This record gives sequence, C-alpha cells and structure tokens, in this order.
Amino acid sequence: MARDVPRRDVRFLNDARIQVADERLGRIFEDLLGRMEDSVKPLRSVRSVRLRRSSKTEGLAGMTRWSEASRTQTIVFYSSTLNLLSNRACAAVMVHELAHAWLNEHVFPDQSPRRERQADELATGWGFQIELQQLGREAENIGESVY
Repeated sequence: MARDVPRRDVRFLNDARIQVADERLGRIFEDLLGRMEDSVKPLRSVRSVRLRRSSKTEGLAGMTRWSEASRTQTIVFYSSTLNLLSNRACAAVMVHELAHAWLNEHVFPDQSPRRERQADELATGWGFQIELQQLGREAENIGESVY
C-alpha cells in the first residue's frame, strides 16, 4: 500500500503529494530532497510524485509528464527497474527526473532533443555527479536505458 513520504524539506517540492509503496525508495527520495540546497528555486508545478510497480516500457525507471493544459507536472518512478539499481543509482534517476521538472518549469516545457543531457547537467550542478556516474555504470551492466 502506498504511503506519503515524510516531508523534511517541503520547500523544494512545495505542496506536491509524494506517494511510494517501497520503504527503501521512499528513504532514498527523502534523503535526496534533504540534499537540495536552499539556493535552488523550488518546484511549484509538480502536483504529485508516485511510485508504481512496473512500466509498460521495459527498463524505464522514471518519467516526468508535463500537462500544458493545467501547467502541472507528475513525476512517476517504476520500482521494477529501480529495484535493480543501487541506492546511488536510484538517487540519480530520481534527481534526473526532478531536473526535468525543474527545466520544464523554470526554463522551457518543450520536447527538445537536448533534454536528457540538460537534466543530467542540472543534476550535476546540484551536486549529484557521483550518483549519475554510478547510474551510468549500472545501466550499462544491466543493459537498460533507464530514462
């Protein structure tokens, strides 16, 4: 059963509802939020963050959906892929998706081919380079493109 993640740092995700059904992934996400620096502009358009068991697309670990009509975003993580990854690699997927949401809200909400690279660059700027490198190694080992 899904539960709301405790909100140590409500500033970055404002009033978004965060629901996960996996304790490990909930702790990783909560720790990640606690590492966000006060200088980072908060996300106001994210309506919810959800953890689902599986994706229709094999190997997909996370996805950020932007609704132009409501100008809101939903971030979804898939435990079936995340559970194949270490804690650091899971954190990398999560911060990558948060970076997508941040770019949609603060820079542009279009479907640019540069989006994956830009999300990784932003996450690196937030201090998550080690996690992203770990994800690169693990995704290579399991033969997945996780986002």
